[in-house]
Amino acid sequence: MFSSFTVENFRCFKKLHITPLNRVNLIAGKNNVGKTALLEALFLHYGYHNPALGMGIDALRGIQRFRSDELMLNLFCGFDPAKEIKLIAETDDKHRLSLKIVSQIPRQTVATLKPHLGNGGGQLEILDTSQDSTSDPGVEVQFIYKEDDETEIVSTATLTDSSDEIRVDRTPQSGRPAAVFHTAKHRESSEQLAERFSSLAIAREQTRVINTLQLLEPKLKDLTLQHRGGKVMIYGDTGGSRLIPLQLMGDGITRVLSYVLAIPRVRGGAMLIDEVENGLHHSIMSDIWRALAQSARAYDVQLFATTHSSECISAAVQAFESRQDDFQLYRLDRIKDDVKVKSYDFETLSMALELGLETR
Repeated sequence: MFSSFTVENFRCFKKLHITPLNRVNLIAGKNNVGKTALLEALFLHYGYHNPALGMGIDALRGIQRFRSDELMLNLFCGFDPAKEIKLIAETDDKHRLSLKIVSQIPRQTVATLKPHLGNGGGQLEILDTSQDSTSDPGVEVQFIYKEDDETEIVSTATLTDSSDEIRVDRTPQSGRPAAVFHTAKHRESSEQLAERFSSLAIAREQTRVINTLQLLEPKLKDLTLQHRGGKVMIYGDTGGSRLIPLQLMGDGITRVLSYVLAIPRVRGGAMLIDEVENGLHHSIMSDIWRALAQSARAYDVQLFATTHSSECISAAVQAFESRQDDFQLYRLDRIKDDVKVKSYDFETLSMALELGLETR
C-alpha cells in the first residue's frame, strides 16, 4: 500500500503531499478544488506503462479532440508543458515509486494505434496497431517510471500534426498491481457486471457480493446469471414469483455491485471512486463503508474515494469506530492559486464532527 503520495505540476496542483495514507482514504473539499484530479493522478501512477491513459482521463471529462500541439496539455499545471509532472508514491514497505510525465519534440516512433474509450474503469481499448512512421511535426509525451534506484522505464505517446494518429511505444508493466477508476458518472454495462460476477461465482466468492447487496435490498436471497435477449444478465431473487434484473432494483444497488465486483480485479492494487455516495441513501452508508473496507482488506486493495457529503463522512466515522487505523480523511482547500491538504486522524475528525466544524 501507499503510505504517502506527492503530486507536482499536475492539473490544479503545483505541489501537493498527502500523508499518512491508510487502507481507506476519503478526500473531501469544495467543488473545483482538485478531488477528482487527485484520483486521476493516482490512476496515472498505477498505469505508468500506458501513456494512452493520459488521454483517457481527459476523455472521461468529455475532452476527446485536441490539436497536434496540445497532446495531454491539460495534464500540466497552468497548461505549461515545460514543467514536468512528478507523481511519487512511498510504500509502507519503504519503496519509492516515481513517475515523471514530460512533453517534448518527438523521437522516432514505433507503432500506430487508435485509442477508443471503453465503457468502464477509465480503460482504453486498442482497436488497430501497425508499424509506421511519419515526418509530420507533433508532440511526444513520455511516461518515465522508476522504482527506487532501478533503471528507468520509458513509454511514449506521439500525436502527429494531422491530429488523427497517435503513436504509442509501450513498455510492458513490471508486475505492479493495477487500479480501477470509477468516475462520478460511471455506469457498468450489464455484460461487464455479468462477466465479473461469473468470475467470482466460479471461485465461490459470490457470497460476499450478495451479503453486501442485502444492505440495500434485505429481501435479496440470491443472484443468478440468466441469458435473455441474446445477452447474459444478473438477476436477483427476492422471493417473488419472478426473478428481477438487477438494474431494475435501482441505481444504488447497481453502483455498489460495480464497486464490490471491481475490487477483486485489482488485488494488491487500488480502487478509486469519485463521489462515492452517489445514488446511496445516507442511512445505509455506514454499512456500505464496512462492506467496502472488508472487501478491500480481503483482497489487499487500497481504497481512495471523494465526497461532497458531510453525511458520508459521519457514516465513515461510525463504520470505522472499531478499526480506526484503517481510515483517514483529507480535505482539500484552495488558498489563493494553490491547493493545500489537511489530514484528519480519527480522534481529530470525531471531535470536529461533535463540535459541528466543517470537514467536507
